Amino acid sequence: MDSSDSTQESMMAQALVIDDYYELLALHKGLMEARFSESPNNFYVAGSPLLADLHRKVIVAMTTMEAESGQDPHCWDQWLLMDDTRREWRLALNNANLDSSWSQLGSTEKEERARSYLAPFVVSDELLKHFLRLADLTG
Repeated sequence: MDSSDSTQESMMAQALVIDDYYELLALHKGLMEARFSESPNNFYVAGSPLLADLHRKVIVAMTTMEAESGQDPHCWDQWLLMDDTRREWRLALNNANLDSSWSQLGSTEKEERARSYLAPFVVSDELLKHFLRLADLTG
């Protein structure tokens, strides 16, 4: 085994640990900008299930840190509630409309993709159905 193999294995074995609240907040803001961009450079970022999951994890980590430091972690609750008047709703719907594979997806796949487009926000079942109807009409 040469040294490049050893270095690669070492890099793969290390986990990314972010234990600074402000670094998490910066990551959250970066994810928001990348995933809810008016003019994305890479269209696939918005609907990435991996980035959607990472974004949710960042929110959980931030609210956990807030709770541990005595702050009210529920201050995020209202902000995380999605409704159809938000800028992020409009951009997520636009991304679904631009998704060339949307019409070929089954209902379960569409729901999963919609949740990825809308992450990290909390979306009621009713609102998700509304999103899916609109995406199907215009997609």
